[in-house]
Order: sequence, then C-alpha cells, then structure tokens
Amino acid sequence: MPKFKSLSFCGLPDHAVGDDGSFWSWRMNRSGVYRWKKLKGTVTKSGHIRVSPYYNQKHLLHRLVALAFLGECPLGKQVCHDNGVPSDNRVSNLYYGTPKNNSDDKFRHGTMPVGEKHSLSKLTDLEVQEIVEKHAAKRPTESSRSFCRRHATFYGVSPITLGAIIRSQRIGRRHPKKKKKNTRSILA
Repeated sequence: MPKFKSLSFCGLPDHAVGDDGSFWSWRMNRSGVYRWKKLKGTVTKSGHIRVSPYYNQKHLLHRLVALAFLGECPLGKQVCHDNGVPSDNRVSNLYYGTPKNNSDDKFRHGTMPVGEKHSLSKLTDLEVQEIVEKHAAKRPTESSRSFCRRHATFYGVSPITLGAIIRSQRIGRRHPKKKKKNTRSILA
C-alpha cells in the first residue's frame, strides 16, 4: 500500500502524492461526494510527467514527489532518476544530485545522445571507424596534420574534428581528465 503526503505545504491544498509516484486530487464526484481521485498528467518530450492541479498551473511530478518525501532541494542540486526512466517517479528511484551526477547517469544509462545519435552529428559511427582505420594505414612519411587536411573536405568536417577523432576524443565521448600534480613547493 503506497504512502501519501499532502502538498498543502507547497501551495497545493487538496492534492497529494504517493511514494509510488502517483498524483491525487480531492474532488467532488457526480453525486456531490468528495473523494480522492488519481490524476494521470501528460508526458513531456523528455519523457517526464507534467501535472496540472489547477488551471494554468503546471508542475513536473518527479519534483513534487521529491519535495514531499525527500524534503526541499538543496541549492545547486536537481532531482535525478536513478534508473534513467523519466516517467518512473517512485521515491525509491529519485534522489537529489548535482547536474554532473545527472549527466553521468544519462551517460551510464545510455540515454545521452552521443555519436551519430546526437542531433548535430555529421559523421556516422561507421565513418569514424573508417577514418581511424585510414589514419592507421596512412603513409609513414605523411603527418597527421596533412592527413586531416586531405580528408576533411571529403567527409565535410574540419581538420580539427578529424584530429580529435584520430586522438580518440570524439565529440560527445567522455574521457577522464588527467589530474595535474601540484609541483609547487609550500615554501616557494
């Protein structure tokens, strides 16, 4: 049985959310009797559920559930979905995290558009693989810079983009940054 919390503390009297991610309203039915009614909401383009408790008022359901069960959102944090499904608003699936945590989750779940899935991608994954193979088979006397200049116009990208691909730093892929050692002396 789900647990419910009222939303009267955030300006939504006669409304409640369940720990299962449900949204409820205290409404009068046709017989004139008040009862709790479960509201569905609408799905946004990003897959989140938006509810409208009153006319011209819209709220994202995962934020309301987190506010009711997890407390107020700390400064600089946002509500994150642990399993990567934006319509899953159960309390056990929500947590407050930094934007970086949220971005890392998207990358981990495979919901972040990278490579040819990205809307601004000019190259397919097959073309990238082809470029890397051509670079590996290039003449030993040819520099990487001249290789990039020669092939950039063929693929319709800049030589800098080809250079990044050759160094395996494709746009959209994350590589951990190397930490620099602090070479400064405390006494200096």
